[in-house]
Amino acid sequence: MPVFRGGKIPQKKRGLLGKEISRYWKGKRQYGEAENWCVKNTPFKKIKGIFPAIFMPVNGKPSFIEETAQAKGKPAVVLDWGCENGRTGKELAREYGDKVRVYGYSKDSYPSWAKAGGVKFIHATKEDLPRYLKNGSVDLIYSYFGLDHLSEKEGGLAQHLQQLVPKLSVGGKIALNLTDISLSLNERIMDEIQGAVVQSGAVMERENIVSQGSVLHIVYITRKK
Repeated sequence: MPVFRGGKIPQKKRGLLGKEISRYWKGKRQYGEAENWCVKNTPFKKIKGIFPAIFMPVNGKPSFIEETAQAKGKPAVVLDWGCENGRTGKELAREYGDKVRVYGYSKDSYPSWAKAGGVKFIHATKEDLPRYLKNGSVDLIYSYFGLDHLSEKEGGLAQHLQQLVPKLSVGGKIALNLTDISLSLNERIMDEIQGAVVQSGAVMERENIVSQGSVLHIVYITRKK
């Protein structure tokens, strides 16, 4: 199973780092050289600024992460979709300590995962990712320009979100950002997402923020049942 525990990866498994899982054939994984297409070194501080409704206190209340952990009486389960080299997850785990259990997902693996303590990494195709997640087990899935790439194919993002929502706990959230470029067909994409979200028993909220001079469309999805 391509799951790596950051900071404690056996030497025999380290040879799989720096690879891309490109396809499955007759039940066997096929590896190629990683494209490493995503942003590779995003600090958690930047993620907090992109998704303040998740990671920042609101009106005197604790952050969503802290509130979730307190309500459960155990760590909140967090998945970084498109986790890059693991920096964001590592810093998130360090900041929240025993309040979180952090996972990173990517179709590309990185040698730096071997040093990213506090995070477990899932190396799989996006089609195969859902089988690694139990229904109702994840409190937060966030994605910084990862899920954005799926919007380039008609129905691609909506279909994947429909697979992810059942993995959320009740009250759990998906947080993602979309660029103006990927939203050249803005209403079509948002209609697709909205339809998938409603069918999955969730609700969607939208807001726009300006980051480094560019408009980002922030989407929050919350599972209601």
